[in-house]
Amino acid sequence: MSDVGPETGKLAPDFSISDFDAERHRLSDIRGKVVYINFWATWCVPCQKELPDIASLQEEYGDDLVVITVNRRESVDQARDFLANVPNLEGGEGVDFPVNGLDPDDTLFREYRGLGMPMSIFIAPSGEITDRADGIISIDHMREAVERALEAG
Repeated sequence: MSDVGPETGKLAPDFSISDFDAERHRLSDIRGKVVYINFWATWCVPCQKELPDIASLQEEYGDDLVVITVNRRESVDQARDFLANVPNLEGGEGVDFPVNGLDPDDTLFREYRGLGMPMSIFIAPSGEITDRADGIISIDHMREAVERALEAG
């Protein structure tokens, strides 16, 4: 297997994260599926634009994709209220993901060597990072990254 590290071509560093309901989720427990980790914050305007596309992507791929959103340095109430009110692509409000995680002290963001916001990491079913992006990406880029991760197995 590849070396462990936050770079493309390496095995994604394992982590455990709490969601909005204080339930713990471990990355290694999701092995076998494509995982899309997205770091975001309420103050990040590009994140606000990207989250509805990510929700649409999750719906499109269903059980073949697990999206883990990671809110940076904000309270659970701030993050939950924000996601509940983000305009979605169906014309309503609210987006939700399989794991709505919290990174209150930026530990995970630093471990994955984040540079910009939002930050996206795509992980193949094998656990290998197949794509990463610092900054906003298009829905087409997201789809291409998911397809690459699916092909990588």
